[in-house]
Amino acid sequence: MMWKFRSASDSGGHPHLVSLNGNKGRQTWKFDPTAGTPEQRANVEQLRADFTANRHKQHHSADELLRLQCANKIANKKYSPRTDPLREGEVPTAQRVEEHLKGAISFYECLQQDDGHFPGKGPVAQRCTVQLAASC
Repeated sequence: MMWKFRSASDSGGHPHLVSLNGNKGRQTWKFDPTAGTPEQRANVEQLRADFTANRHKQHHSADELLRLQCANKIANKKYSPRTDPLREGEVPTAQRVEEHLKGAISFYECLQQDDGHFPGKGPVAQRCTVQLAASC
């Protein structure tokens, strides 16, 4: 991939990226124009074009590049609940709710970085916790 997310890594000797805490929580993107397959590069360019086209409607990136980088982990996540919709008037069972909660937690585990934090433009873990608590 052209853009590679690096979390809590060294600054590569860059003089403007300094840290007093070992770069914990620091998020940087490294650009390599030759990295990835032509399909991956085309996908990255499409994401960039989509962001540019919607930048006045949606002011954040939705972390699509990060999700693309984590795509293999997301595709192979630990829990993948069934996706068939509920029928009209059907009440979900406790087991089905539990499956979907495990699937949501598994998805966010895929986005969590090696140093334990969730990258992005906001407290993903806080939003996830609040949403999970509200659904119970």
